[in-house]
This record gives sequence, structure tokens and C-alpha cells, in this order.
Amino acid sequence: MDGAEPESLNVWLTGFIDFVDGYTIKNVTDAILAKQHRRQVQLQNQIEGLRNIAKSRRRDRITRLEESAAIAEQLGLSGDLEYLYPYSQKRAKANLVIVIGKESPKYLRGSRALLAEARTLKKRKSDDPFIEDLRSLQEKLFFLEKLQIVPRSEVHALRIDQRAMTIEDPIKPNRILIIALGFLVSLFFGFFVGFLKDLFEVKRCEV
Repeated sequence: MDGAEPESLNVWLTGFIDFVDGYTIKNVTDAILAKQHRRQVQLQNQIEGLRNIAKSRRRDRITRLEESAAIAEQLGLSGDLEYLYPYSQKRAKANLVIVIGKESPKYLRGSRALLAEARTLKKRKSDDPFIEDLRSLQEKLFFLEKLQIVPRSEVHALRIDQRAMTIEDPIKPNRILIIALGFLVSLFFGFFVGFLKDLFEVKRCEV
């Protein structure tokens, strides 16, 4: 760049380049951090939602088990049955035939087994081991939380081959070049004028 104050131009140009570099890196970094934060929040909400659903399902199962145990108690099924899944089982006592399978009522399992399962579910401290795909989500969240962005001072949006420098000897005006060109132009113009003069003299003599 040319100007009357090369030092000021040098400072201005260097500052402008640094501003563009820093502004670009800031925008890119902010966009990455914002996307990372949104993904973290999304994964956290998914994990929390799965845990709440698992907890609700556990409570529902406890309720069904306790109701089935109450029915078993009323029918006198305490739970001394020996099961044979998934087909049928005969109970020899009282000549009672009981069919037990996947679609059989839960109370056929007996009240003791049902209440034991209900008590175990009530004592469960965490449903995480029983939630499908939970560990995969936690792994993704862990990766995002440990992800670190390189400091802005170590990243640049452009590469500068050489910083702007102030030249001690001004490029323009180059007086020697101007004098040389002026001399050559004058010399050429002199030859051209002399040629025209001789040409006119020859023409006049012929007339």
C-alpha cells in the first residue's frame, strides 16, 4: 500500500489483518461451542428421560405384582408351585390342573414369588443397568464433556507469509527513473521533429 505516512499504514494494515483473523476464529469457535453445548443438553435430557421412564415402569410393575399377589392369596396360591415354562404344569394337590405360560395370569406364580420380586424392585437403587442404550448415550456425553477446543491464540484463520514492513527508501516518486524516462522521451521527440523538418525540406526542394 502506498501513502504519505508509511508507518501509519503499516500499523493500520497489521491491525486490520489481526482483527479479521481474530474475528473469524471467534465466530468459528463460538459456533462449535454452541453446537457442543446443545448436543450435551440433548444427551442429558435423553438420559434423564430414560431414567424417569424406567422408574415409572418399575413402579407400575410393582403395582401389578402386588395386585397379582393379592389375587394369589385369595386363591390360596402361596407359591409352592414348580414351574415348567413355557408350556404347562400340573399340580397334583386337589387334582387341580394349572396351565402356566407366557400369557398366563401373574397370580399363578404364587404370592410369595410375586411379593419377593416386588420387594426387590422397591429396594433397587438404580435402574441404569436395566435401561437399554443408556450406556451408549453416557459414552457420547462423556466424550463431549471431555472435548477441548484449542485456544484461540494457537489457531489462525489465515496464514501470513510476511508481515507488512515500512520501507525506508520510498518507492514513489523514483526521481532517477523519472529523469531517465524524460531524457529518453525528449531524445525521441527531438529525433522525430528533426525527421519531420528534413522531410518538409525535401518536399519543398522538389516543388
